[in-house]
Amino acid sequence: MLIGDQMYTARAGDLIKLPKNVSHGIWQKGPQAVKSLWIVIPAGKMESLFRALGALPANQPPDPAKVG
Repeated sequence: MLIGDQMYTARAGDLIKLPKNVSHGIWQKGPQAVKSLWIVIPAGKMESLFRALGALPANQPPDPAKVG
């Protein structure tokens, strides 16, 4: 994970805080599937963002224009 200019490696059970208005990047480096739980307070427009991201094709890399 990249939060601001700091790089982190998250492992099972880790809690990572993504502060509001701080850029971040999240990616899975290995071949194994992962799960994450997101709690967004207040939710604002995040629910619609995650629904839109979930609708993107899972069998190809995301199109940056569609993600934006």
